[in-house]
Formats: sequence, structure tokens, C-alpha cells
Amino acid sequence: MRTSSRVTRVTSPSRTGPGVSASSTSGTVRRRGGAGTLPGTAAGDDIEKRAARDDAAAARHLAAARDRDIADLGVEVDSNRSAINALGEQTRERFDAVDRRFDALERKVDDGFIEMRGKFDATAAGLDRIVTLLEERGDRR
Repeated sequence: MRTSSRVTRVTSPSRTGPGVSASSTSGTVRRRGGAGTLPGTAAGDDIEKRAARDDAAAARHLAAARDRDIADLGVEVDSNRSAINALGEQTRERFDAVDRRFDALERKVDDGFIEMRGKFDATAAGLDRIVTLLEERGDRR
């Protein structure tokens, strides 16, 4: 736990109260107490400067960590988007292949029906010929 004094800015000296002193030259307010040093002394200022440097270093560290996290998240989003796009392409290719197979099957079925229709027509013509021959034979007797 840090025991150094914190320095805050005030806009007017009337904001000071018990336990707080205002500096008329700097416009800063220093809380009394701390690590056994008197506010305004060189040792007290050094502690405050060190605390400010520590706080700034911690803030820079947290900001850098946040930036890395955001960059990592962007990489993950990009990789997921690439994977989803690849799955979409793969699915489209498979549907195209199924469409081609159905088209080929439809052609085979149509060709088969045409072939069978021709055979049925030939059979019907043969049966007509047989009927005609039988009628001719019956007329001769």
C-alpha cells in the first residue's frame, strides 16, 4: 500500500479545508501526512514523483497489454472469417457437384425414356403387323 501524498489541482484556494494546505504559487493542494515527510520538502516531492512515475509506468503497461489483446482478437476474428469463408466455398463446390450429378442422372433418365418409347413403338408396330397378318390369313379361308 502506498503511503505517499497525492497531489491534486484546485481552481480556487477556497476549496482547502482542515488537513489541506494550498500553495499560492503552484495552485496545488497537498494532503498532510504520508510517509513521515512534510509536504513541500524535497523528500516528499521525490516520493510523489516516484509514485507518479510508477503510476505512469503501470498505465503504459496496461495500455500495451490492452493493445496486444485487441490485436490478438483481430487475428482470431480474421482466422475465423477465413475458416468460415473456406467452409462456404467447400459447401458451394459440393452443391455444384451434386447439381452436376443430378443433371447427368436426369439426362440418363430422359435418354432411357426415349429409348423405351422407341422400343414400345417398335413392339406396337410389330403387334399391328401380326394382327394384319392374322386378319389376312382369316380372310383367305
